[in-house]
Amino acid sequence: FELMSKADSTKPTGPNLIKEYDDLKKILKSSDGREVYSHLIECFNALILHYPDDALDKFEEVSYLLKDEQRAQFAKQFLNFDNKKNFKTMTECQKEYVEKIAVLFPPKPEEGGDPDEAPEAPSAGKVSNFFSDCEILQWAGIGFGEDETYRLQASLTKLSIKSGSEKIRFWGKIYGTEKDYYIAEGFIPGTGEEDEDKPKGLEDRGTGVNDAVYWVTNDSLAEWTMLADASPALLKATRSTKIKFTGDLERDIITNPFFFGQEKHYLRAQIARISHSTSIMPGGLHKLTEDNPKEVEAIEFEEESKAYKPSTETQSVLSNWVHAKKSILKNNRVSHLDPEGDEFGDKEPEEIAKIQDARDPPEPRLKPLTKDVSQSGEDSAWTIRLYGDQIATPGLKKQSNHYGVVVVRSTVWPGAMACWKSTKYLQIYIGDGLKNETKTYYPTFPPEIPSDPSDLPEVAEPNPKEAPPQEEEPAPES
Repeated sequence: FELMSKADSTKPTGPNLIKEYDDLKKILKSSDGREVYSHLIECFNALILHYPDDALDKFEEVSYLLKDEQRAQFAKQFLNFDNKKNFKTMTECQKEYVEKIAVLFPPKPEEGGDPDEAPEAPSAGKVSNFFSDCEILQWAGIGFGEDETYRLQASLTKLSIKSGSEKIRFWGKIYGTEKDYYIAEGFIPGTGEEDEDKPKGLEDRGTGVNDAVYWVTNDSLAEWTMLADASPALLKATRSTKIKFTGDLERDIITNPFFFGQEKHYLRAQIARISHSTSIMPGGLHKLTEDNPKEVEAIEFEEESKAYKPSTETQSVLSNWVHAKKSILKNNRVSHLDPEGDEFGDKEPEEIAKIQDARDPPEPRLKPLTKDVSQSGEDSAWTIRLYGDQIATPGLKKQSNHYGVVVVRSTVWPGAMACWKSTKYLQIYIGDGLKNETKTYYPTFPPEIPSDPSDLPEVAEPNPKEAPPQEEEPAPES
């Protein structure tokens, strides 16, 4: 204890302690020669200039950045970030996005003008409510997000106004290796002007494979591009082609067999094939016409109370779904071509139609899905499943309410599906646009080997080089 007391007595206390540490700059030095005092001054200056209201939380970060000269450039960017960032001006990508999305909103009224006297917006056709559709599609595992759903809904409304379409809906989405295709389906009144240079066998707009008009875009904020009508030659080439989409409409399709068009032609033909193969609807709502069994009409009921109303229970059975559109024939049309020349002679039109149906039979109208044949080994060409609430709840007027969602999917065209909820059903396609089949390569068969020509009869040379010897005729007897 005496030694400790002696040692403690030798230490300066009070004013002597302050005098001992007067020269802090020389005492508080780091191994590299830097002073703690000067470092603290730098930290305080940086905190006062850049983070006066958050100095305690930022002290360690600022000290860490200022300690090393190698981090000086990064420290400069870090400390001056708030000063350099100008939140009043937009970047180029922000300007581009604002210019695109501003088109979807109505124009603002002029300054000083009466808002009630603003010009009326042009009327749009019937546009499907994509918001309510997405609520049902979520049960099928498909979602676009709230932002994308709103942009698509606004873009479809704008397209309806610009194109003059009576009815328009979101057909689906086809994936590409570089960009994806958003596809809209619409119906434009009138068939348009007759084109003298149209391809042979092309069905008029509003009929056959061209019953609807389709628009595509790679971005929901960009302009829509209308696809040309599908011709039989285009459909024939597409049946023998299987290639991934890229998202570039102007890309040349290079494949074997030769495809004579671009990706926009290939896309239009695939849309036609998918639409006519996978367009389905609940059975019991339509019937065949009496005059023509190839046409259908809606069933009319005398009393609304006796009208057939499909329920979730009935639509959860695959046999209660039927095809809605006509099938595409082997001649790559929905209907047969008018006979040319004297192929059928003087036969009546009814007899000619029977002969054509026998050569290229069409699929029966309103055919149940259970009769479809799978081409890739599956048990059925369609799968069906009921999602959500499995139990019906009692409702008004002795009716039961069922809040489940029925989803029907195609195994022949993966991505094609139909959904049913309560009294609403919808269709959509989300896929790569290719058919599910085991055949992946379509080689071109060589032409038939011609037979050898028959030998031609030999003919004597009319002008021989040496005249043949002439036999002397015997002299006549006198």
